[in-house]
Amino acid sequence: MRRQDIGRACNWLAVAVVLEFIAQAVAGPFEDAGAAHKRADYATEFKLLSPLAEAGNPDAQYNLGVLYDKGLGVPKDSTAAMKWFRKAAAHGNALAALGIGVMYAKGEGVVQDFFQARVWFFRAVERIPESDAAHHATAVDYGDRAAAHLSAEQITAAKRLARSEKLE
Repeated sequence: MRRQDIGRACNWLAVAVVLEFIAQAVAGPFEDAGAAHKRADYATEFKLLSPLAEAGNPDAQYNLGVLYDKGLGVPKDSTAAMKWFRKAAAHGNALAALGIGVMYAKGEGVVQDFFQARVWFFRAVERIPESDAAHHATAVDYGDRAAAHLSAEQITAAKRLARSEKLE
């Protein structure tokens, strides 16, 4: 290998090292929380998400709700899960609407209420993009299951309420 080629190789190596360093420095707490989740380090994920959720980040709020709902890194707490899902849904997080619907359908963190479940499932179906096929299909399926407990008038009222901004 010629000296000039070695010099170029060293320059490219230096550029690669600098770019990797920059990429790591640019990754913020939300990305770090995602990496902790992939490692199943839920306590770290919780620690990283908490300040973001408190500051109003709807994705962090939703993820905190999931941690509480499943008892990952924190004791399972359906009431806390519902609190964070509601905050995230208020900021437009569609998956949080799905989570709220599930909690109403199961009576976790709230009194079981199939009408409210249907309202939230309607809202989730309207907001989850069809490109997210798994979540969209889940919202449709769960919505149909909740509807089986309601009259036609209640289903119509649930749809009307889901489209309004007056959700608790």
